Amino acid sequence: MLIRRPRVQAAALTLMLLTSTACSPVWFLTRSDEVALPLKLEDGLSQSVAFVPKFPGRRYGVFLRFARTVSFEDMQCLVGYLLADHCPAAAPVPVQLNWIVSIGDAIVVQGTAAPRFPNVGWANDFVEVMLGHFYPESGTTYDVSTRVIGNGGRLAGLRPKLLVLSYYNPLDKSIHVRPGSDPRALPNYSFHRTAEGGR
Repeated sequence: MLIRRPRVQAAALTLMLLTSTACSPVWFLTRSDEVALPLKLEDGLSQSVAFVPKFPGRRYGVFLRFARTVSFEDMQCLVGYLLADHCPAAAPVPVQLNWIVSIGDAIVVQGTAAPRFPNVGWANDFVEVMLGHFYPESGTTYDVSTRVIGNGGRLAGLRPKLLVLSYYNPLDKSIHVRPGSDPRALPNYSFHRTAEGGR
């Protein structure tokens, strides 16, 4: 028994690891790269952050995330809805966010975000929408910048932030950068990381 006990313990530990990482037996190899830019939704305000991607050549997603600090119903009317719009009479939020990912003066990807969004991704603690994506080059510094037009009002209480993130696992090709409700499936570049708590 004394000789076999270490083997039994090792087998039990392996089983626990596989159970806790049911989505992938090699989950422990997954690495993430996340850059967060907290947003102040004040008219005319510009903000920026710079970073060097850890995973060149891999897909990076650009997300707008809001903390779930209000009720589910209020959240839908402020930020966006799931499958159906339950706030048809709600006035649009009078704010627009222009965002850019660039290398110096060269624009890599850009867009405009203006709540409310259809098909928002819901998690237990936050709500987010995917704005775009890009594939960074090695050893290059990227600038993420935003400019606000209008005033976010109650959205400011949702602690909005712009996220640029990627997940990478060299062995498990099912682990990607989370696409949310984006139907486009890109192998190796999207990972569903939220709990879908609002669905």
